Amino acid sequence: MRLLSFNHEDAVAEKMTLTGVYFDTSVYIHGAVASFASRGGTISECRITGNSRASKNYCSGVVANMSAGLISRCIIDNNLEPGDNDYQHSMVRLVDGGTVENTLFYNNTTKNFGTITLQGPGIVRNCTFVGNTNREAQVYIASDKASVINCAGAAGGAVRYRRSLVNARPQRWSTPSPAVTFSTHAPSNLPRRPRAPVRIGSERRERN
Repeated sequence: MRLLSFNHEDAVAEKMTLTGVYFDTSVYIHGAVASFASRGGTISECRITGNSRASKNYCSGVVANMSAGLISRCIIDNNLEPGDNDYQHSMVRLVDGGTVENTLFYNNTTKNFGTITLQGPGIVRNCTFVGNTNREAQVYIASDKASVINCAGAAGGAVRYRRSLVNARPQRWSTPSPAVTFSTHAPSNLPRRPRAPVRIGSERRERN
């Protein structure tokens, strides 16, 4: 069974540990630990740890599936999403809204998409991602209405935009004319940028 279901802006789960959820059903479910419907709710100062699902079921958002609501000042760690079909989406899936802020994601495993996947106008703000395993990125953005603000991974590369030059895999693009070429490979033999001369009084001297 799911631990929490929210559908009211005044509904709050605060200072709790949410653990031990294991789904072994084949029923498609939105959020194994928590689901937020259109009227929202809040999870605040909670630890969400040690939750998982069976390898053959359908679970969209292991920690939460959000259309509205807020996850704030939480620790989300050591959760497992095996991801052996295309219906699993991350630890937290923001479908059509919702905000995740000031939250640490640590040592979670998701096989599909990102630790967080944004498919609509959701917000991820002031979050830290350390030691998570996923296919795409810590935050996978599939909507131009989503916002990611001041987030970081332990080794960088925290965010990936779908169909974007940002964090793209190494490859080359060019126009029919060779005038414009885009590449995600960084050349190793770029010439050193010349330094501008410095004027001291009436003299003009070249920088070393």
